[in-house]
Amino acid sequence: MDGISQAGDVIIGVILPLHLDIVYHHNTFTQRPPHTVCTKFSLESYQQLQSVIFAIEEINNNHELLPNLTLGFQAYDSCIAVQNSLAGMSQMITGQSKAIPNYRCLADIPLSSVIAHSSSTHSVLMAHILGILRYPQVRYC
Repeated sequence: MDGISQAGDVIIGVILPLHLDIVYHHNTFTQRPPHTVCTKFSLESYQQLQSVIFAIEEINNNHELLPNLTLGFQAYDSCIAVQNSLAGMSQMITGQSKAIPNYRCLADIPLSSVIAHSSSTHSVLMAHILGILRYPQVRYC
């Protein structure tokens, strides 16, 4: 799953539906299903992502707010599909492109929180999994 990121001493995860629809493929269960194809770009979610990035840059540029610390982020497009939200969250937790339970490659860079979209189906599911792993606030925009 592709995403965008910015390095920092503390990472904020962002999972938003930058696309509001997906192309569904018939699954015959004889081969691996194809990757999700996203459609219908969401300007509102894109603006929310830009707001998060802007806020992080403003905080990082003001050395009085977080002295000796920088914020970074990892952001993923859920395409309004629960499996994409979970895949993005797994990548944030593990630091890898594949989900590896109970493993974090980026152990020295803490994931401080996750901002998710307003769909309770996505946010509550992610909050339960992150809670089990003792991560804080899946918050929604």
